[in-house]
Amino acid sequence: MSSVASLPSVLFDSSPSMLNMADEGSRSSTMKQNSEFNRIHEQMKVYKTKVANEKKRVATLNERIIQHELKELEVKRRVGSDRATKESKIKIETNIFIDRLNKKLVSLNTKISENKELRRKIDEMVRDCVNILNQFKNMIPLLVATDPLALPKRSEARTL
Repeated sequence: MSSVASLPSVLFDSSPSMLNMADEGSRSSTMKQNSEFNRIHEQMKVYKTKVANEKKRVATLNERIIQHELKELEVKRRVGSDRATKESKIKIETNIFIDRLNKKLVSLNTKISENKELRRKIDEMVRDCVNILNQFKNMIPLLVATDPLALPKRSEARTL
């Protein structure tokens, strides 16, 4: 209570002029508060409409993103199928070339084996020829011993 007693009496004065002043002050502060409230309320409405517009814009952007992603997947599938087609064509061509190469190798191997056989026959014929020449060389001294005139006749026949 001592604190209330020490306060100036103006605060506790309930005279009509003081009440009018208090009412006017509270009215002006209430009006200020109402105008501030109205201003804030209007700003809130503006922001709500902005948020709603942004949500719509985000939704449309999300739809466009989804459409672009779907298009991208379709293009990737097409490109992938094109790549797969190209790769399968390349594999087929590679297999064809490998088959051709294998056939050529088979024909080459047969030719090589034929050549080996021909070389073997040629070598055999050369050996036979060498054997015949050696036998003829061995027979010349026997012929000369049996017919001494055979060698000079032969050499005369060569000179003519």
